[in-house]
Amino acid sequence: MGFTTLQGQTTTWQQIKSLSISAPIAAASLDKQGSLLLADTQGNVLKYDTQGRLLQQFRSQRSSAPSHIAAQNTLNLLLFYEDLQYFIITDRFLNPIAQAFLDEGQVRRAAAATLAADGQLWLFDEIDFSLKKYDYRFQEVTLQVALDRLLDPKGYQVHTMQEYQNRLYLQDTEAGLLIFDNLGNYQQTLPQLHNPVAAYADAFRYHTDGIQLFKTPLYQGRPESEALQPTLASDTVKHLLVYGQHAYFITEKHLLIYRKM
Repeated sequence: MGFTTLQGQTTTWQQIKSLSISAPIAAASLDKQGSLLLADTQGNVLKYDTQGRLLQQFRSQRSSAPSHIAAQNTLNLLLFYEDLQYFIITDRFLNPIAQAFLDEGQVRRAAAATLAADGQLWLFDEIDFSLKKYDYRFQEVTLQVALDRLLDPKGYQVHTMQEYQNRLYLQDTEAGLLIFDNLGNYQQTLPQLHNPVAAYADAFRYHTDGIQLFKTPLYQGRPESEALQPTLASDTVKHLLVYGQHAYFITEKHLLIYRKM
């Protein structure tokens, strides 16, 4: 499907701030208020407002860094440490309210995780190759979906999961974007993008080539593109997030904040 720019369109995304990052960002998310949450490779979790002002900071006593962070569905925040198979749930002020190792009898090895709207965890278990919903309060799997018919067990790389608008989006670098409903029923797979770094907002999937920000409807409609000023090298973008009039591009060394004009 080709991308088009609407005739007469003057919408651009203008960079309003560039912040230096002291350590590479391992994971990123937005909360319901639009605050930006970043987890760096040194184990720090940083919360910024839409203008790039630091609001809160958290660091676990564990000698590890979160591989996944999720805050979009509830007032709570999930920090998942893949190497430890350990998670922390915090409130919106980054105060821990629950933390534990995943039950090895229920989850063999989770390679990706996110928060469900009901407060449970969505997990991708790469050992038994399944999607699982995990109630951490009772340490039990409440739903399990086999993925061997949807993904190639010999050539997959699931790197992000996100529940958005009652759907679960599972991004695989080989197969593309797998979409499930909030009960785990498979719906469809959208083709892989040239740049797999993508954001979900306002019923669109966003990605960039560094010159434009592309927005593809998740359900129906024509894809569009809007110019970035200044442009950036798309292969340096490790994370992309969009909220309202703001877009956040995270590279190895910088947080770049753009605003829609």
